[in-house]
Amino acid sequence: MMSHVTTYLSTITAKGQITLPAAIRRQLGLEPGDRVRLRLDGGRAAVEPAETLANLQARIKAEATAQGTWGLPLQSGDGWTAHVESDHA
Repeated sequence: MMSHVTTYLSTITAKGQITLPAAIRRQLGLEPGDRVRLRLDGGRAAVEPAETLANLQARIKAEATAQGTWGLPLQSGDGWTAHVESDHA
């Protein structure tokens, strides 16, 4: 099934700024002050919501839960202790 593509136009200001059309902001769930990620792919640019700390934490928890490691205490031999000690020795 092909996705529907809608095109919007925006003008670049003298300062290199653009305004994201309201329809795009609504679709992406963006509010004033939100950060966005800009990604270049060949000759195209994509705008997407930047990952928040809460989203990152949720993603890490979901991955660890799927692996069965969420909530387990850190154990010797996991490499973390050696990493911390080498950075702070």
